[in-house]
Amino acid sequence: MCPLHQHTFSLETGCSSTGAEPLRTYSVVENAEQNIVLQNTLMGGNSSA
Repeated sequence: MCPLHQHTFSLETGCSSTGAEPLRTYSVVENAEQNIVLQNTLMGGNSSA
């Protein structure tokens, strides 16, 4: 939930359950050092913007 605007979003799709515009989502993986690494492909959400 965004504490400033009180909107909630799906972490998988970027879609809001409170009527806000969808967020852009990205595919990530965790590497051996436990870093979150962004993948090259846009997935779901508002990926066309």
